[in-house]
Order: sequence, then structure tokens, then C-alpha cells
Amino acid sequence: MNGRELQFIRKFLEMSKAKFGRVFAMNAEVVEQWENEDVQLPWWREANIRLYAMNRVCGDDREFRKFFTDMNIRLISRRRKHALISIDCETLRVAS
Repeated sequence: MNGRELQFIRKFLEMSKAKFGRVFAMNAEVVEQWENEDVQLPWWREANIRLYAMNRVCGDDREFRKFFTDMNIRLISRRRKHALISIDCETLRVAS
């Protein structure tokens, strides 16, 4: 995801840089650095942002909401190391 795509998602979700940052456990300055492509967006944050956006857009989809809620996005956002997440495609559940 490049900076313009990230900015589009943030604005589509009608979020300030500060609010967007709070959702993903960071500050507005980091969001601005990503949008300006001064620093690279980590893959795991990109995944979290994409899932968050899908959750907001597909808000009436109960199965997706359950999947998203089970993932504990705030906990995953704070991880610094790569982590594999297994997803059961039939049940949309995160496997332990």
C-alpha cells in the first residue's frame, strides 16, 4: 500500500490523522510519515488497516465482524515481529 492509498482509506473512513493513529496504537506524526512515504508501512500494520477498512465497509456482514473481532486487532498492531495468523476459510475463525 502506498501513501496515497493509505490517505484515501483514512479520508474515506472520515478519520483525522490523530484518530487513525489512535486506532492503530500510534501518533498522527507516524501516519503523516506513512502518507508522505517518508517511512515504510510495516506489512502487519497494512494488514490491520485493510481488515479494519473491510470491517467498516462490510459492517452488516456478521461473519466478517466475528472474524475481525476474534483477531484482536489492537494486540496484533502492537506486535513488532512477524506473526503467522491461520484463518479457517470455512468458518472465518482465527486458528490458535
